[in-house]
Amino acid sequence: AHGAARAMSHSARPVINIGEPIRPGIVPANASHSDFDVELHASEVLDRASIRHGWHAGMLTANIKANAARQSADDDGDERHKKRMMYLPRELAEMIRMTKNSEALQELRRQAFEGVKRARRMPTTGVRDDEEYNHALSEKETTSWGAPELVHVSAEDVRGFFSALASDDALSSLERRAPHGVRKRKLFESLYEYAVPTHRAMWFVKINYLSQCRRDVDACRRLWTEDLISQVRELLRDENIALAPAETQSELHYVLGLGNYSIEQDLIDHKAYFGYFMRYFTEHKKYSKRSESKASDVLRTLMSVLRALVPEAAGSNASAITFVHNIYWCLKEVLDEEIVDSQLVKSASDVIGAVVTANDDAFVAAPRGQGVDVLEELQRAYAKKKRIRFSSRLSNAIDQTTQRIALLKKSSDPKAISIHLFKLISVLHELIGLDEVQGREKMAEFVKTNITGDLAKNSVVEVTCDWAMDLSASDVGGRQKAACVALGEVTASSTSLIPEILSWIKKNSVVVDEKRMQSSLMSSLVVEMIRSKVLALQQLVDFVIANGIVEHQGSSSPVLVESYRDYFAQSLAHYENSGVGVDKKLMLTIKQLMKSAEDILRTIKSTSALESASPQQPSLLTTDLQSDTEKQIFDVFYSVKPAVMLSKLAELGTLCAELESGSAQKTLCRVIMMVIASKPSQTPVMAEMLCELNVDVAKSVLSHVSKDVLGVKNLKTAENIFCSSIWQQSTANERWVIARSIGEFQLCLLHGIPQGKKALAEEIIDADFAQLAELAAAKTNVSHTLMHFWLRLSTIMPLIGYIFMSVPASEKVSQLIFTVLDSFTGKSVIDASEEAIAAELDAGESLVDRLVHLFSVVWMGQVPQWAPILPKLPYRETSSLKGSLERALNATKIAAVVQMRIRRALGASSDAPKLLIKKVDAWQTLESGTHAVETGVIVPKVGEKAAFWLEGAVRKPAGSMAWEIYNYRFNEEK
Repeated sequence: AHGAARAMSHSARPVINIGEPIRPGIVPANASHSDFDVELHASEVLDRASIRHGWHAGMLTANIKANAARQSADDDGDERHKKRMMYLPRELAEMIRMTKNSEALQELRRQAFEGVKRARRMPTTGVRDDEEYNHALSEKETTSWGAPELVHVSAEDVRGFFSALASDDALSSLERRAPHGVRKRKLFESLYEYAVPTHRAMWFVKINYLSQCRRDVDACRRLWTEDLISQVRELLRDENIALAPAETQSELHYVLGLGNYSIEQDLIDHKAYFGYFMRYFTEHKKYSKRSESKASDVLRTLMSVLRALVPEAAGSNASAITFVHNIYWCLKEVLDEEIVDSQLVKSASDVIGAVVTANDDAFVAAPRGQGVDVLEELQRAYAKKKRIRFSSRLSNAIDQTTQRIALLKKSSDPKAISIHLFKLISVLHELIGLDEVQGREKMAEFVKTNITGDLAKNSVVEVTCDWAMDLSASDVGGRQKAACVALGEVTASSTSLIPEILSWIKKNSVVVDEKRMQSSLMSSLVVEMIRSKVLALQQLVDFVIANGIVEHQGSSSPVLVESYRDYFAQSLAHYENSGVGVDKKLMLTIKQLMKSAEDILRTIKSTSALESASPQQPSLLTTDLQSDTEKQIFDVFYSVKPAVMLSKLAELGTLCAELESGSAQKTLCRVIMMVIASKPSQTPVMAEMLCELNVDVAKSVLSHVSKDVLGVKNLKTAENIFCSSIWQQSTANERWVIARSIGEFQLCLLHGIPQGKKALAEEIIDADFAQLAELAAAKTNVSHTLMHFWLRLSTIMPLIGYIFMSVPASEKVSQLIFTVLDSFTGKSVIDASEEAIAAELDAGESLVDRLVHLFSVVWMGQVPQWAPILPKLPYRETSSLKGSLERALNATKIAAVVQMRIRRALGASSDAPKLLIKKVDAWQTLESGTHAVETGVIVPKVGEKAAFWLEGAVRKPAGSMAWEIYNYRFNEEK
């Protein structure tokens, strides 16, 4: 306050003489008698603690007497004695309070704060005279802010103004000299000619356009965007990029720099600017063969613009895909050039990686040929061809996105419906009577017409190996030979199936029956695989070593160790009998493994450890299965294997005929649910047998399961599977496996029905939609609600092709996703149960991620790379639906982060969260300190100061101090 009082001694205008640094927001030192050049004892110095707690009583009495004596002695008006006069603590505290709250002191503090801001913005530091400011803010200018008016000056004055603008002259000194009539092309040429720094050039641009548009900031933004795009279009010509001299290229870079600064400071219409460059890339691709400029020249010239446009590109799924696809095309052209600029490749790939990282939802939902699949292919191709690698950011983004796509592909194409079991088993039976050549031809035809994808081939391997292990078969040797012929044909097209065969051998080697026939049969099958060259002995040895099966005692079960010892022994015997020699090194390794296995088995004293109990049928309550016929049907379904499906089918038909006609469907469904709960792995086999038994029965069972068993109203009934004794005795993970198997059972039935699939699929989808809506709207929390959400989604994902082909279904699922998300992340937050957590672990992502991905794909209306290939999709008008979905989204209370992801997919405007400080439009702030206030809008003082200081903090010295002041004032106001 004392320093501010001295500043008021200047009669001309309120200017602060800054000698010592003044820090706004920092409480000055407490006033004391020492400030008045008097000699007093230290105990008499006033401080804040003495005022708050009061003086000692004795000292107070002494001071009262001293004051009375001084009052009588100072009648002559001695000013020195008046300064030494002491005040009572209460009086002094009241005087300080009144002074602190006085309007005069507040005005002085405000002026001091504004003066310090000006000082911080100047490039020099230390003690400065008032003249260094050239133009100090007067009281009038401080209270009423406004952009300077343009003046009509001569051409010489215009040149002088731009020369001063390009120099270090204070912007405040140029406010009154801003020339009128410098617009559009002349404006850009003048700024470039005088090499005006970007931030100073934009200061003049603001003044210029605020004058043109009569302080309408929206009009300023629109007009500046149009003029900037027009100038960029003029300079960004083919000849300018490829053949023009260096100065033309520099002018283009200068104008692009103005555009980048405008993006950074939010002075431009980002969507319009982004749209122009996307159109430019599209036209350049279209006429690239006739263009004189190479893709590397275009990419190098626009690299800074592309980096600046990353936030705008990531703000929408469609924009992100378009942006990345354009850069991908340029990147591919650059890599095809004779001399490749590796630094340019890394920069461009880093920009792509930034967009993919910021909005990976867009590339999870991207259609084939426009997502990370093409980027991964490009990276793989040129890493080997020219040894050029992309940026690590893009590589990490591709890996993460690819992993998420693989999880969605797994959910949309489950293994349970990858093949038709009966068709495969019928072909395998036909191979028994054929020689190897005929068998391979037969199997090749089956693979060509029925097997697509690695998942289906994996299923073929598993089913074929199980079929070869039928102990009841009369010709076991012929069956195993036929199985090896089939495996040889399947593995010929894909070497990745060898690990599947080795994994199947390990899994089935631990199952040993009482008569040891299972182990003998497994050994003969392994030897037959080696003989028919389906499996190499070296591959078996490598697998055993890699898994540490015979490494030491405790590394594997004794049964597994003994089984692999027998496999090696039988294999060596086969080679010895056939006269084929084995590599010496391989022979030595096998003998060492067998010796290790013998050592492990020798340490086991009891032979009972080698025997594993055969799987027992689970104990059921008598109320679960009510009749002998139901128990016999249960036994058939529970024990049937692919090897004996044909023989068990006739027995099943006889038992089903014994059921009462009125309740046959309900009884059969109850038995099937019990089998699924007891042994979920039997789900595909049961579905195949029902479809082969009677298609009408399969359809009726499918309808009953989708509508009645999974109906929300029936979830709590005593007869429901979710209330059965098996369900109550199961763990959380086992419960989710049971629930998932119920969904797979519906899909397997639909997969096995030959005709009328579309109507049945639509029936399942409608039932799932209705149940999801009921679960989301349930007033009382249904037990395991999130798990039931997962169950319905596990059925919907494989049927997504039917949703794509139906416009009403696409619109309905979009609305439904909002309702479901709002039910557990908005209006009420539902804690995830252990079953829901097990479902998330199985899916590999959260329920929110799955719903957002589903919405993104359905709304985009194009088949993603993880979904099955579909024919041409129907046309869908989305303009009217977009508005209704945006209104529906605004009406929900979905979490803000989830809303942002949905808005990106929807392409809707993202409403920023309400902040404590109202955002000041960038067009309303000038670096010189003036401020244009929009009519009718009251901007908070804190907002003014924040915007004012942030403008200077980016481009001026002492920027860190500006941030400190802003943070302090913000916290003080809050």
